[in-house]
Amino acid sequence: MEVGVPDLYIALPNGKSLHCELKTEAKDSKQSPDQIALQLKLESLGHTYVVCRNFQEFKKILNKHIKEA
Repeated sequence: MEVGVPDLYIALPNGKSLHCELKTEAKDSKQSPDQIALQLKLESLGHTYVVCRNFQEFKKILNKHIKEA
């Protein structure tokens, strides 16, 4: 596995994609420099990248992006 790759890649309708990094709610649960670098690269290419800290947040974000696709 490549360093910095998000935990989840979700293919959405109409050629859209959602990249999701899963972190805990703990204050020390942060993205690594490699993860931040890849996030910036993906976003510069027009992809959506999110960091989710719990299942409810993930579900809300996923539903939003499915409706918008």
